[in-house]
Amino acid sequence: MANLGHILLFIFLGSSLQENQSEDLIKTLREEMNAKLETLETYLENKMEQIEAEMRVEIEAELQAKFESQYLDLVDQLGNKQNISAATPDYFIAVSAYQDYWNTVWSPITYDSFVSKNGNGLDNLDLESGIFTSSTEGYYTITFSCSVGVAPTELVYIYLYHNGNQVKESMWQVDLASMATNTGGQFWIQGSRTVILYLSVGDTVDVRETWGRGSAYIGDFVLSVSLNYA
Repeated sequence: MANLGHILLFIFLGSSLQENQSEDLIKTLREEMNAKLETLETYLENKMEQIEAEMRVEIEAELQAKFESQYLDLVDQLGNKQNISAATPDYFIAVSAYQDYWNTVWSPITYDSFVSKNGNGLDNLDLESGIFTSSTEGYYTITFSCSVGVAPTELVYIYLYHNGNQVKESMWQVDLASMATNTGGQFWIQGSRTVILYLSVGDTVDVRETWGRGSAYIGDFVLSVSLNYA
């Protein structure tokens, strides 16, 4: 009977010991698993930071390369435009001339001097003949302005001529023909006219007084011609 009690006690103690060992094993395994999870999380965080850093470097390098490429293309384009401008000097024309007194009808108004002349087509306007000759086709802005001294019954008509043909839309007039002579005195009237014409290479432009009566005359006449588009 005593031996049976010892056996039962031994079995009980063995079972308790085995249960304690199982709990310890489970606890140890849980701790190891948690430690591995923490290690894995740390590794993944570091890996993500590394990947982000590498992607950032690649993106910055790509943007830098694209910027440099576009910048070089722009420099080339500007250089080509400068070369084109240098190779085609007539693309820029601007000239203005002055005549202080004129009272000759039908012939082109000539000029005493240049007010200004810029661009590369500096010889387009001949002062002695009063004729502007286009060296580059394109749209030109042409303006003439003056003062006219007229007395009652007198008149002055001025027109622009293109290739020797009168441009009717350019007419500028001062007409006192209907004013009574007893009004007396002389009147000074100032005005201007501007037109835009398309000129081909070799086309000519000049301004003429087509009608004058009495002692009327033109003073401070200025002609300006500029190339707008070639």
